[in-house]
Amino acid sequence: MASATVNLFRQLGSMLGPAVLGTIATSRFPALLADHLGGDGLPADSATSVAAAISHGQAPTVDDATLRLLSHAVPDALSTALHGGLLTGGIVLLVVAVLAALFVHHR
Repeated sequence: MASATVNLFRQLGSMLGPAVLGTIATSRFPALLADHLGGDGLPADSATSVAAAISHGQAPTVDDATLRLLSHAVPDALSTALHGGLLTGGIVLLVVAVLAALFVHHR
């Protein structure tokens, strides 16, 4: 029974871990991209519409100056969003490790 329980939680973690971390990253990306574009001088309404288009897989209609902004803003926003997802996973891992250390007793 212990082996089956371990396998259950291993497979559950294999399925839910990437899904939850990916959801965190993709849900944070549009707001981070709009913030990066707004910080680089693009008006807020244009930054929001460009970020929404990119996050939905569409090519926004932009001028050359905005395209240069996008070449830096998209990688920065994506890496920041991925770091947030990975940080969440690391925190969950530390909490589970502490719980395991507290409640697992060796004989």
